[in-house]
Amino acid sequence: MSGVEVLRHLLRQSHHARPEDLPEMAMRAAGPVGATAMIIYLVDHQQRRLLPLLAGTAPAREPIGVDGTLAGRA
Repeated sequence: MSGVEVLRHLLRQSHHARPEDLPEMAMRAAGPVGATAMIIYLVDHQQRRLLPLLAGTAPAREPIGVDGTLAGRA
């Protein structure tokens, strides 16, 4: 399965998942695309920080400033 197919599958499955299931679903999708982890980040209400959505086997991560990302520099 290609990386694009894995991502499509993850997105399709996410529509039927509970929010607390999403981090583990992302982690399961990491292996087939050759990654060791896949972390989902959510932006805060002020749109200043990206907060990791963590659970299950997802490794701990710190919030990231939006300005420090490619999208934040646009």
